[in-house]
Amino acid sequence: MTQTERRGIDWSAGVSRKKEESPLEHFWSNRRWGSTTIIALILGLIAVMSCVFVIYRGYFGNIDTRIERSIIVSLLELYVFLKLPIRRKWNARINRFFPIDVILCLLVVATQIYTIHGAITLDTQNWRFTTFGSELRVDHVVGVVVLVLLFEATRRSFGWVMVGLPLAFIVYSLFGGYMPGPLKAISVSWTHMSEMLYVLNEGVYGIGAEVLLSMIFLYILFGVFVTESRTGAFFTAAADALVGRFAGGPAKVSVIGSAAMGTITGSAIANVVTTGSITIPIMKKMGFKPEFAGAVETCASTAGYFTPPIMGAAAFLIAVFTRTPYILLCLYSAIPALLYYTALFLQVHFRAKKDNLRGLDPKALPSLRRVMLEGGHLILPLLLIIVALTIGYSVTRVAVWGILAVIIISLFRAETRLTPKRILLTMESMVSNNLGVIMSIIITGVIQGSLMATGLGFRLSSLVQSASMGSMVFGLIIAAVISLILGTGLPAVLVYYICVAFIIPALVSMGAPVLPSHVFALMFGAMAMITPPVCVAAFTAAAIAGAGPMRTGLAATRLGFAGYVVPFMFVFNPAIMLLGDSPLISIVSILLSVVGLAAAAAAFEGYLIRKTTIPERIVLMLGAFGLVAVQFFWGRGMDVQVWTSMSGGLALTVLAFVMQVLRRNVP
Repeated sequence: MTQTERRGIDWSAGVSRKKEESPLEHFWSNRRWGSTTIIALILGLIAVMSCVFVIYRGYFGNIDTRIERSIIVSLLELYVFLKLPIRRKWNARINRFFPIDVILCLLVVATQIYTIHGAITLDTQNWRFTTFGSELRVDHVVGVVVLVLLFEATRRSFGWVMVGLPLAFIVYSLFGGYMPGPLKAISVSWTHMSEMLYVLNEGVYGIGAEVLLSMIFLYILFGVFVTESRTGAFFTAAADALVGRFAGGPAKVSVIGSAAMGTITGSAIANVVTTGSITIPIMKKMGFKPEFAGAVETCASTAGYFTPPIMGAAAFLIAVFTRTPYILLCLYSAIPALLYYTALFLQVHFRAKKDNLRGLDPKALPSLRRVMLEGGHLILPLLLIIVALTIGYSVTRVAVWGILAVIIISLFRAETRLTPKRILLTMESMVSNNLGVIMSIIITGVIQGSLMATGLGFRLSSLVQSASMGSMVFGLIIAAVISLILGTGLPAVLVYYICVAFIIPALVSMGAPVLPSHVFALMFGAMAMITPPVCVAAFTAAAIAGAGPMRTGLAATRLGFAGYVVPFMFVFNPAIMLLGDSPLISIVSILLSVVGLAAAAAAFEGYLIRKTTIPERIVLMLGAFGLVAVQFFWGRGMDVQVWTSMSGGLALTVLAFVMQVLRRNVP
């Protein structure tokens, strides 16, 4: 078979698994009008209206801060109450609890009308009524209702964890005066709390709703459109053509393909499902153990949370909190992501060579030329976003351009074409499949408002400083452990937000640089996805691989070791993130990091240029330790220690290589 005869892209690989029937599909497939058909139509309209509203607002600019934030919150709450009703599925027969869902929807509509009226006329501030001899403002009562609605919508879409956390902060604000020791605070009244969380734009309609409306919603929608246009099939085919023929080819395809998809989706689970359903079976077929195949896909997909330019929802919060231009944030964050993927790629390579696992038959692989001709146009929207952000256009408007570009460019081929029907279904699936993340982002505003009411963030920050005894090393370890623990039950965005509240300020006060501290928290929040006992991404990959979930999680923890090491490196030496005055120091720091991670990968897998002996593995690990330690000393200006650690680490790594060369005749 000649090069020109080799196949191109297998577009069926980009088709996601069939899930349950969506509301719009249910409506289109049922000709009879019934309760479920009407609910399906309403759900479809709400989802599409939400997307259209955010796109309109992103392109044409602000309407009114309070009005636009309240509209998106109310639309999403309505969708939750109808899509996730009490004790039944949305398309099942109406039960006796349905009136409760209807009442909640009516309350959402009523409070929304009240909020819009108050924002326009400003006269609701003077509306009062008397009960039990006390005069109350209507605003405060409505505020309580709005909070209850948000909590219930969050509980249904995500679970009690996301309700319990902000509720705990509110309870603390109300009863902080009764707390012992350093946690004691001045208690605030419920009316003051309602004022903070509803009347002022510091709670329900605070930073969470604003960031969701301005950036997160649009970029998640962009990622969903990219996935629906079968860009995943293009990335997988391109990776196949590039590295499929080499040792461990399928695993390397997984790393490269998932890295490419991670730049767009920023979601570990979506990445595992999209690329893992293709790569994991092939890895198993080529000889990789099921748990290792699942672990490779888990580690490759999880890095989507900190891989530019999308970087998951938290990236936009980092840009806001650190006041860093988004395009610069992507540039600074690129090196840590590349170091992570380099270590993972090398570990896969060493394992494949150790187990003598060959690549795929070159004749069965796609032609890179044909792949680029058939699907190269699909990367144009991503390039558009990068170029537009570099020029200086607003993040919000660029996201709208990206979405429109995906739709237009998809029309070039029948396999990728987004028809009007597919566009509507994509909008609906975006809202439906991301409800938990979206509601958790909104509720971060409640956490911020309750923290502001009592100053709890400053107290917790002081406790972290005390626990770490003022040592930045101990502070970073505490921050890492807390992020990993929180990440077992919370999305990475909320883990990061909690760290912003009281951990990152403590780190900065102990001398940690600002931006690296924020990226540190984000990376460890993401690493919780692969860290046992609750490693959601690993469990998802294990289900596809047919492997034990815990064994897959443990294998992923070892494969993703760089994710636990690199964050410490760039906090102590920000030059790794290109932060500093000397480009030379940045280049040397990055090169030393690559060599150190490569030595560690070889030590973990027991292979460099051939299988290693125990002494060689020890020498490699010591060399890796020395090269990693360089970053600690360099960041603190310890010149003698830098040269000692650098020369020692390089010498040990070279020694291990020479020891391997001298054993040429040993298998």
